[in-house]
Amino acid sequence: MHCDIHEGHLSTTLCHLANISYRVGHSLKFTGSEERFENDAPANEMLTRVYCQPFEVPRTA
Repeated sequence: MHCDIHEGHLSTTLCHLANISYRVGHSLKFTGSEERFENDAPANEMLTRVYCQPFEVPRTA
């Protein structure tokens, strides 16, 4: 891939959001500034995974 990291993030995010929508079985409203779905806890849970200790992605704010 020959793009900057932010452009790559945005491009791959679209695929992940489509897969999450397919898995929960309905359309979703995604808030880009917060990177969360509005009023949909099951969909928000699919935005990350449970990592094995001690390998963990730190949470920010």
